Amino acid sequence: MRFKLLLIRFVYVAVAIAISSCVGEFSKYTPDGDNDLEGHFKGKVKEVKTYSNGELIEIERYNKYGFYKERICYDNSKVSEHTWYRYNEYGKILEKEYKDEKRWFVKKYSYDSCKNVIEIIETTKEVYDNNNDRYKIGDRLICSYKYTYDKLGGLIKSQEFSRLGTCTCSILYNSEGKVKRSEAYNEDNGELKSFTEFQYDYSGGEVMKDYLVDEDGPYIALKLEFNSKGQLIKSINYLNNEASTYEHTLNGKKETCVWVINERSLKIFPEYQKTGLGYRITEDTKDAQGHVIKSKTTTYYPWEDMNVSKEPDECHETIYKYDSHGNMIYRKSENEDNREYTYSIKYF
Repeated sequence: MRFKLLLIRFVYVAVAIAISSCVGEFSKYTPDGDNDLEGHFKGKVKEVKTYSNGELIEIERYNKYGFYKERICYDNSKVSEHTWYRYNEYGKILEKEYKDEKRWFVKKYSYDSCKNVIEIIETTKEVYDNNNDRYKIGDRLICSYKYTYDKLGGLIKSQEFSRLGTCTCSILYNSEGKVKRSEAYNEDNGELKSFTEFQYDYSGGEVMKDYLVDEDGPYIALKLEFNSKGQLIKSINYLNNEASTYEHTLNGKKETCVWVINERSLKIFPEYQKTGLGYRITEDTKDAQGHVIKSKTTTYYPWEDMNVSKEPDECHETIYKYDSHGNMIYRKSENEDNREYTYSIKYF
């Protein structure tokens, strides 16, 4: 199962690069970027220190262009994560170095003359065993990725090289230059491992379907539907027997998730007690600036055969407050201690 999810992740990232190369900007498929400074301080902020209930929990440092230079996270006054970033003269990330309590790895990026990423190499410098003993292993290769583009700058092939073997993903486009299909192959034996299909309607909506392939043929693993604004409105995870619908309004979002509770999930969540259907509703309320000010999650379990309980079994609500710059300054949740956040900001 883990390999299948990694395979979907590889295709997902490959398609993200393909779509971003077509439209010239990050899209809804793009994973979290390494050089995205939220808020309207981009290019002005040099350092931000975040305190939770008076305790330092994070330091973020930026260059004069607003890109991350360094990020340090603290847990009980000790460094728990440390990340460094390095860029070229065009603002493209060249190197990302990450270190936590268990590992230390480096990710390096290479680009062609058109500023398209053509290679990513991940290496490990140190690892820690269960006894917390540190081992320096040098620059050991974890995995690498290579990307090939057509004359218009569209990604047509990506390759992943790892200890699991070599996986190649090819990208096909329709007459409008939109991605219509991607296929992932096992390079060692040429077998098709997965493929993704895209459908578009005249209103700008979109449907993405991920398929995995085994000895019995292809079977669908994931389906995502987007509206004309690029907002996710429906998702079905066939591997987890889970489906979600999303309602978007001007002042928030509502997610309704329904899942099948079977023998496998009973082993993981014994509190379910009965097999059947369960569902979860998450409602986010936003202010005029688009910040989430309240998040409420209600969960229903099937305590009796195939019947969902009428009253919620769990209901959690989180309240957020922000300052005039959009920084979260307060969070109140039933599951954890109330948190007040303060910031120390240095400018160029």
